[in-house]
Order: sequence, then structure tokens, then C-alpha cells
Amino acid sequence: GIPNSGPHHSAEYSMHIRQRVTRKLRDRQDEGFFIAGKIHDYSSQVAMSTFCGVLPGDGWSGGIVTYLRHGCIPVIIQDGVDL
Repeated sequence: GIPNSGPHHSAEYSMHIRQRVTRKLRDRQDEGFFIAGKIHDYSSQVAMSTFCGVLPGDGWSGGIVTYLRHGCIPVIIQDGVDL
């Protein structure tokens, strides 16, 4: 995991997807990936991003609205989602 990444300690709540994405991409900032837990400048980080991952967990509809509001393209990463 990553520091300050939220209250969930069980990987099941996100179908293990958040943990896999973190493991694969957290050390690749030089390639443009930014993986973090809770951050103080969240809105500015989203505004500087082109794509924002929408991962399962407590629900992601609020995240999609935030991403669109800041000009970030939401990328849903979850099986079985029909839009």
C-alpha cells in the first residue's frame, strides 16, 4: 500500500485492483504516473492530469464528477460495469 491511502485495510473492498495498480505504477512518476494516498493539493493534481483512474471501492461516481470538473478524463478500471 501507500501511506495515508485511506481507512481500508482489506484489499477485497476494491477487488484488489487498487493494490495492483499501486504496485505496478507507484515508482513510475518519471513516466507521468502519479499514485498517492490522501494529498492536500488534490484538486490541483487532478487538474494537471490528463487521465484519472476510477477504481472500485466505496463508490466512484463522485470521483468521476470531480475529474470531469477539473478537465481530467476518467478511466474506469473494473469488470462488469455497464454505462
